[in-house]
Amino acid sequence: MWNKTMVSARSGKENSGDSSQPPLNNEPDFLRAAVHNVLRSAQGLVILLKILDGSDRTLQVFVGDMEFASLAKVFHKQHTARPMTYDFMRNSLDAIGCEVTKVHVTEIKNNTFYARVFYVSRIGDLQTEVDVDARPSDALNLALRCQAPIYVHKDVAASSAFVMADSTGVKDHRREPAAKIDFEKIQKRAKRRRDPALELRARMAMAVALERYEDAARFRDEIANTVGNDETARLLLLLEQAIADERFTDAVQIRDKLEELDNEAAEAEE
Repeated sequence: MWNKTMVSARSGKENSGDSSQPPLNNEPDFLRAAVHNVLRSAQGLVILLKILDGSDRTLQVFVGDMEFASLAKVFHKQHTARPMTYDFMRNSLDAIGCEVTKVHVTEIKNNTFYARVFYVSRIGDLQTEVDVDARPSDALNLALRCQAPIYVHKDVAASSAFVMADSTGVKDHRREPAAKIDFEKIQKRAKRRRDPALELRARMAMAVALERYEDAARFRDEIANTVGNDETARLLLLLEQAIADERFTDAVQIRDKLEELDNEAAEAEE
């Protein structure tokens, strides 16, 4: 679905999704955001969107292989000999005089994020503004390539974003000597934890083997939704990121929270 409006031309362009630029925000119901990192975690491929409101909150968006690889290339400033799909889209928009002005992550329904991409085409003193329904993975790929600002609806941030560090609400380990913390053991225990999407992963593998690609794509989306809304999976992702960044105090806090969840699950089974 798309919307279209005609307005008088305006000059200039808002800041892009680069978090190093000042966060201009003319969207009262939305918060500026930027791509903070892209990760290949044990739970899946994830784009981390940092909310630029001073809260240090992050929104995790799980995506498919192609979308992840394409965004990772531009995020890490890697180049390819020939244009990839999103490069082709950006080049085509440039050729016909259109630009991506911004993207919105608008809502989450049935564990699925929704987004819209806003375009402008200028002819003389008039400009045509169009916004189109999109998957966040596509919208974010275009935003980074077109240096367009990224916005997240306040309700989405309130319900789904979280603080990467010091957010688990467990006991403080800031005084614990690092020598007493066995981080390799933490990682091994994390890998042994249940995968909330294990059955879906098996179904997706079977669908690919049988060349039922539409079914495989559906299972892929269900995996992303399941992982994105599972508390254990969320904490495992935070644990991996904390260890990779050598934030060992945070890693211990997250480990303790995972142990609390294990204990709660064991008590519920008794």
